[in-house]
Amino acid sequence: MITDYAQQIDKRRYPGDEEWLELDAPLMDHLTQTAGQRGIDTRLPELISSLTRAGISAGFGLESFASLIEIIHGSTDEHGT
Repeated sequence: MITDYAQQIDKRRYPGDEEWLELDAPLMDHLTQTAGQRGIDTRLPELISSLTRAGISAGFGLESFASLIEIIHGSTDEHGT
């Protein structure tokens, strides 16, 4: 998976063939909720959830998790934002 994401990032192409941000978002919400219920620090899943929602807002909703690198770098110009 990491190698695949690295290749996507190098090419700046993030096919959502197997997973995509709109699919990932509710999973991250569930992870955050479950972690909180079990007394586990939720800061990391909250951060990832926030980045995922930002990616969806920037037009990456149907693209893979690797597309979040564009949000982290602030380079969402390719998607018109």
